Amino acid sequence: MRQLNGVYTQVSNRRHGRAGHLFQGRYKAILVDGDSYFLALNRYVVLNPVRAGMVAQPNDWPWSSYPAMIGKVNSPKWLCTDSLLAQFSTEREKALHRYARFVGAGIGEESIWEGLNRQIYLGNEEFIKRVQSSHAGLSKTVGVPKTQKRPPAPSLEKLAARYANRDEGIVAAYATGEYSHQQIAEFYALHFTTVAKIVRRRRTTE
Repeated sequence: MRQLNGVYTQVSNRRHGRAGHLFQGRYKAILVDGDSYFLALNRYVVLNPVRAGMVAQPNDWPWSSYPAMIGKVNSPKWLCTDSLLAQFSTEREKALHRYARFVGAGIGEESIWEGLNRQIYLGNEEFIKRVQSSHAGLSKTVGVPKTQKRPPAPSLEKLAARYANRDEGIVAAYATGEYSHQQIAEFYALHFTTVAKIVRRRRTTE
């Protein structure tokens, strides 16, 4: 990441006569269950310009791989489309149309990140257990400075008891990094979008 954020940014800025940061925000890695979220992640990426209100349709974004994926333009040599299209059909024309319908159906849908678990996993509990068991023999704090090591988060029950105000308890639970919007919502008998709004509202007032 240092190479990408540093050297690549410098080269890009020199080439295009620009200055400053190339990427917005801090780097964050999410461990994704490819079996369940491969297609959803692809759709999420190509719909980002639509979601941001920059274009009306994914095909309108000039820097997207989507036009090549649906056969509107020739694919560059470095873009591999076969593995993704094969998820829709072994016949290319059918695959192109089905992929386009799949992406179009995602416009206006809720973000896949609402399913984020413990802020680092995108997958179900079975996937998380499988990942954790495969790393059970490794130290969880190898190479982590003492100042960054922290004990396990309190349970949702303890956090709820600690905060008389429901919203404060919700914000505190999410801030631990251990609980997703969905997990907190189930505990408080709320919809996960309500939890997301509470957390977002607190961030904007801080």
